[in-house]
Amino acid sequence: TVILELENELEPLEVARQKLAVEASRKDFERTKKVFDQGGSIRAEELEQKEAVWMIAQVEQQQAETQLRRRQLTAPADGVVMDLFDLDRGEAVTANNPAARIVNTAQCRFTAYVKGESAHGFAKDKAVEIVFNGSGTDITVPGSVEFVAPAIDAASGLLEVRAVFDNKDGRVTPGIMGRMRLKPAK
Repeated sequence: TVILELENELEPLEVARQKLAVEASRKDFERTKKVFDQGGSIRAEELEQKEAVWMIAQVEQQQAETQLRRRQLTAPADGVVMDLFDLDRGEAVTANNPAARIVNTAQCRFTAYVKGESAHGFAKDKAVEIVFNGSGTDITVPGSVEFVAPAIDAASGLLEVRAVFDNKDGRVTPGIMGRMRLKPAK
């Protein structure tokens, strides 16, 4: 989905112009080919020239369409636009600077820090339960460990553990506090 468009008054006009050029060169080629096929006074080189003009016009149309698309910022994934970084209509943006922030809350990540020297039992792909402090009641969701840091942070003595969980129903508001525990064996 297009979320932002840069100024593009000229690009749609160029696309329209190129479409007309493609159509005109196609018709010219087809008329010339018809005369050539009927044995008229058209040389093969002239027919090839008309076909080349038509093909070049098609490439130029594709280039114009590409230029128009380059004036649009599309979302890299599904989600909701959360921030436009205080950009106002008509304001300039620079290359490689963020222009929008999109958040997809259908799948979330939970990061926990555990005491590095403890026998925590977390390992990649292990099932976990993540308990969030909801308004009045706790919300428990199943997840799985996605990452366990290979080293303990020297400054804090903590080990980073990340889990991923499904949130398609939107029960969990991303960013709230919670705790993670290994899922009990059945």
